[in-house]
Amino acid sequence: MTDKLRRIVNGICWYIIILMIVFILLSLLSLYINWSWNLALGTWFIFLIELILFRQTYRIWRELDQ
Repeated sequence: MTDKLRRIVNGICWYIIILMIVFILLSLLSLYINWSWNLALGTWFIFLIELILFRQTYRIWRELDQ
């Protein structure tokens, strides 16, 4: 059970990392194309939320690893 849970949490960590990279690229692209500052700030806000989620998920993963 613990091994299966560890793999699930590890998959969630990788999913959040990929989403963070996508939102950083979207933010930089929106500034380059001059879409709007609101879109860029919104993507950074979502990035910060994902960073908090990643921190919590990583903490759970480390506790399962011990």
